[in-house]
Amino acid sequence: MASRAPSRMALRIGLVLAITFGLLGLTGSQSCAPLTIYTLLPDSTFTRGCFGPCLCPVELGQGLQGFFVLIEDTVSPPSPFRDFEVNDVQWSVDLGGQTVPITGSGHYRIGGEVALTQQLTLDLQVAGGPVEHFDSGIVAGSSFPVIDIPISVSGAFCFNTMINVHAQPLTQAP
Repeated sequence: MASRAPSRMALRIGLVLAITFGLLGLTGSQSCAPLTIYTLLPDSTFTRGCFGPCLCPVELGQGLQGFFVLIEDTVSPPSPFRDFEVNDVQWSVDLGGQTVPITGSGHYRIGGEVALTQQLTLDLQVAGGPVEHFDSGIVAGSSFPVIDIPISVSGAFCFNTMINVHAQPLTQAP
């Protein structure tokens, strides 16, 4: 029997409890840095299969949902870029009738001197499998603080996993 993905309300309640009881594992200097909790928007997608020029079935996940935490790096010298740690990625997606967990962490960068660019790199574990490195490459910036960026394991070439991350702040902690 397929397990059911938690509702957005259940995720929010769990997130509030995690923040309240310190379950997110934030330690050291991170606790003083600006921390923003992000939630995935309904148009976030998960796709696994073959991308051009290869041919094989493509599996589309349904209902990608969850949250992650962005912690701004305020220690680095001033630059035209803002750097963030991405922590506590807690996502789930329905693949073939089963709820699949996606967990991990990484880095997000936005800014630029001439044009606004962004890059998201995440080390993600999908369904308890091996940790894989997802990278957007450097792409045009979004309407930050909203994050709108596709990430993939190998640039969406042949067999790959691609995740379109569309997220916005859920809340901001002091």
